[in-house]
Formats: sequence, structure tokens, C-alpha cells
Amino acid sequence: MSQRLRRRLKSFNSSDPTQSRLSIQAMGEPAKPNVQAWEGWPARQTNLIFGGMALGEKSYLDLWQKLEADPTDPEAQRNIGITRPLLWIK
Repeated sequence: MSQRLRRRLKSFNSSDPTQSRLSIQAMGEPAKPNVQAWEGWPARQTNLIFGGMALGEKSYLDLWQKLEADPTDPEAQRNIGITRPLLWIK
């Protein structure tokens, strides 16, 4: 990841530096099924790879690699905005 992108990602942190980390961490934790397209999750979400790189969290990167790369569920596909995040990384 470029230094410029790393700085920009870190600049989005709130005044409490743990908030970004907690938000990303919550994406990897199991939850109760309360959404319409539960069967399509978990899938790779870009916040895990970008956040893992920006925050230096190998566990987020490891989780991103383990998750389904190309979900077949249309609702899961719709909710993943960037489907090829590696193209954004220098």
C-alpha cells in the first residue's frame, strides 16, 4: 500500500483511535442472523484488507484471505462495493 493511501486511511480515524479498529474487528465476528441475505455472508469485505494494511493488523488480512472471494448471493454481491481491492493497492 502506498504511503499516501496509508496516511489518508489513518486520517479518517475519529478522535478515539480505537473506533476504526473496533469497527473493522466487528466485521470478522460472528453475529446472529438478522439480515435478509444471511446465507451469503461472511464474504470478503474491503474494510478488512484496507483497514488491516492501514492499521498494521495481520489478523484482518488473514481473515480477508480466508473469506469467500466471489459470493454468489446477489445481496452479498450488492453490498460489496469494491470487488477487486488488490487493484487499488500499489
